[in-house]
Amino acid sequence: MVAKPTFEKALTDLEKILQELESGDLPLEKAIKKFEQGMALSKFCEKTILQSIPTGIKMVLLLWKWKICQVSLMNI
Repeated sequence: MVAKPTFEKALTDLEKILQELESGDLPLEKAIKKFEQGMALSKFCEKTILQSIPTGIKMVLLLWKWKICQVSLMNI
């Protein structure tokens, strides 16, 4: 069984992958694998952050996002 990385480790790995991809020195197949790894780490980090936010704040963020969408639709 592989242990899940800590948030800090995942973020460090994600930054390293980003640097490798931005260098442009990777062959296409390796770049695609690095991209997929980066996406998985990004999702892990996002999930970790969302889990650490109290429910009340999540509700406020959702309501705020909904209100912005509503205002955007009214301006179309």
